[in-house]
Amino acid sequence: MVDKDTLVGALNAAHDCHLLAIDNKVCITHTHTQYSLQTLFITNINTLKEDSIVSRAKKDRDSLIESIQNSELKRNRQKILEIEQYIEQQRGEEDEIDKQN
Repeated sequence: MVDKDTLVGALNAAHDCHLLAIDNKVCITHTHTQYSLQTLFITNINTLKEDSIVSRAKKDRDSLIESIQNSELKRNRQKILEIEQYIEQQRGEEDEIDKQN
């Protein structure tokens, strides 16, 4: 069983490595925990991959939202044009009826 201080030290080292990986820095720590350079390197690579995936997901989400907004704007403008054409048609028919009377 691992004692509390070793476990807390390991968690703190992992947290520090994660934060440094986010900043695109290499994490090499010398603590009383048993982390090896290989483990830290793998952790950094995995963290960078996660950041890359999140970044791509955000770009895809933003692109999708923009596409939906543009299509809705185009659809709404088309509907407004249809309503204006209908109103003009009704006015024209009303004018014809007034001329006949």
